[in-house]
Amino acid sequence: MVDQVARWGWLVATVAVLAMGGIILVRGGGTGPPPAITEIGTSTVQASPDTAVVQLGVNSVGASAESAITHNDTLMAAVEKAIEQLGLPASDLQTISYNLYPQYGGQGKAQAGGAPTITGYNVSDTLQVTTSRLQLVGQVLSVGIASGANSVQNVQYEVLNQNTALSRAEGEAIAQAKAQAQTAASAMGKALGSVLSVEEIAPSAIVPYGVQYNPAASGGSPVLAGTQPVSVTVKVVFAVR
Repeated sequence: MVDQVARWGWLVATVAVLAMGGIILVRGGGTGPPPAITEIGTSTVQASPDTAVVQLGVNSVGASAESAITHNDTLMAAVEKAIEQLGLPASDLQTISYNLYPQYGGQGKAQAGGAPTITGYNVSDTLQVTTSRLQLVGQVLSVGIASGANSVQNVQYEVLNQNTALSRAEGEAIAQAKAQAQTAASAMGKALGSVLSVEEIAPSAIVPYGVQYNPAASGGSPVLAGTQPVSVTVKVVFAVR
């Protein structure tokens, strides 16, 4: 009878803990694993970007492929030179796309069964600038456009060094799980023991984000980096005694 009462006591304690949001795995007696409590902890911290990515495009049209390419290459060379004069090394600059395609006219003729006529050529070239000097992003945009870039395809901020933010979020998530486990253990009349295991659930990836840029409003344009949220969720198993 005493054993039966004890078992019912454990059941009541378990239900009480589950009602508080905890997950409890209770094993006792024999040679099995010791009693344990499993809790989920979550934390979100703000991380400051350490890298900026700017994509500038130059697009040109010419009567021939050669003239379009020559004109476009001249403009892009001027854009690259202006950006490098800000003090950025050539290694921060990269061509990520280059396209040449014909433009066609005479669509009415084509619909009547004739071949469309090439009326010119279009060249597009995209330059990507990657820098850790975030204070120069506005100037990169301004001098790039002034030198011949006629499109801003992307302005993006990234957190490449994620270790500090992720470690902080993980520490806070574990602390939250411990506080919840302590509450659950106290409700059972037990003491919280050591951590048996920690598992990160769906590890957080810091997703780069873009910002809007308005050339007309730019005059060395303030493009703000802001912060990015970093979230970590962990499952922690604690011993109880």
